Amino acid sequence: MHSSYSVSNTTALTDAEAEGLLGSIMAVMGVVWILGLAVGIITIIAMWKVFTKAGKPGWHSLIPFLNNYTLGEIAGIKGWMALVAPFAGIVPFVGGIATLAFTIYMMYCIAKVFGKETGFAVGLIFLNPIFMAILGFGGANYLGAGASPAKTTFLASDEAKAGAGAGAAAAPNPGKKDEWVDGK
Repeated sequence: MHSSYSVSNTTALTDAEAEGLLGSIMAVMGVVWILGLAVGIITIIAMWKVFTKAGKPGWHSLIPFLNNYTLGEIAGIKGWMALVAPFAGIVPFVGGIATLAFTIYMMYCIAKVFGKETGFAVGLIFLNPIFMAILGFGGANYLGAGASPAKTTFLASDEAKAGAGAGAAAAPNPGKKDEWVDGK
């Protein structure tokens, strides 16, 4: 017995339908591209403001890798650690977890050196462009690398270990505890 299959009930797109579909896809891609570009520009501007608040050159926010290095210094972490940590992601699974953990810790330190609570650090992790803009354009003051929780770890920069910083003495609530971390 010989059987053959035929696909005669399929419908092909006409040229006009194909052009319409392609046009729709291109329009959606264009909108996504424009939104991504806008978020990128807002993030660069916000980081520029954060860097200048911390006494670092704002133009460091424009250069890949240098912006991570500078962000690490602001956080009270050795700048070179902020450069090396993302490359740990090359190692399968464990490297990705290490990179994620370092990024979370660095955002936590950034929040603390600007006198913010742990909840703000969560915002920096999940909605970074928005919370960087809040740090950059808001009333937060840089307390210095000495205010970083990293000062007692092997990640600490020399400035953090020494407790020195641009405004380390200007802490708004020096005795205030973080109830999320301290459990009180």
